[in-house]
This record gives sequence, structure tokens and C-alpha cells, in this order.
Amino acid sequence: MDNNLLKFSVRNYLFNAFLCILAKQDVVGASRALDKYKDMDPTFVSQRECKLCEAVLEACENLDVDSFTQAVADFDALTPLDAFRTHLLLQAKKMIENAGDSSQLV
Repeated sequence: MDNNLLKFSVRNYLFNAFLCILAKQDVVGASRALDKYKDMDPTFVSQRECKLCEAVLEACENLDVDSFTQAVADFDALTPLDAFRTHLLLQAKKMIENAGDSSQLV
């Protein structure tokens, strides 16, 4: 964080780390990590990546596939997601879909 050459990459590292945790289907861990990342880098809060993290986390907590998809589409329209991030987000989306299927059966 203190290195001037690296501090511009912090946003991407935090974003990727969050997506990795979420892809492991750990919503609680992702929420804790996001809070930690906001504390680590106060500028992260105002970044588009953080806004996407908050939106997909809320969608995961609410098991809302539509809002998840819309948040990702809105982000992707301005900043195209690479294959790695797309794969991680698809893993998180599958978690929501599977949890939604399970809750309908009960």
C-alpha cells in the first residue's frame, strides 16, 4: 500500500481476491474480506470494482440471480471482464442458482 508503483494495482488485487473467495461459495468470508479491503485501501470504496463486489454480495445473500446478472452486465458494459473474472463470477452465480433450487424444494 505504501509503494507508489504498486498502489495503483491494489484495486485489481483486492477485486480478484474477493472474487476468489466468492467463487469458493463463502458468502460470509467474502463479506468479511470486503470489509477488510475497504479498511486496507480507503480509495477502494469509491471504485467501480468495489461497487460490483457490494452488488454481487448483496445478490448472493438474497439469492437474487437477476440482480446479480444485472450488476455484472452493468459493470461489463463499461469495463469488460476477462475470462478469469468471468469464470469466478459464474461460479458465484451457480451458487445462487443451486441455493434457489434447494429452497424451492423445501
